[in-house]
Amino acid sequence: GGGFRMKSLSALAHGLPVVTNQLGGRGCGAPAPARILAESADELAAASARLMLSPELARQASETAHRWALENLAPEVVARSQIERVRQLLER
Repeated sequence: GGGFRMKSLSALAHGLPVVTNQLGGRGCGAPAPARILAESADELAAASARLMLSPELARQASETAHRWALENLAPEVVARSQIERVRQLLER
């Protein structure tokens, strides 16, 4: 697949931040700290540890994730976006 991972969508919608690499984060526009990108195993572990060891960062990441999901993934938002996409294609 080439799109946004469903497990990431589900996590963000539940207020859980996502720590992933570029491939796993492809298609997701959630801002940091809701989505943290890292590549190597050490970088992924360090990013995860920062969230687990900082209640303030974890709270901020959770709130950002949930807010982003509500603003971008709610059914009416997705439907509006898809209708606009179809409208643009038809105008061509």
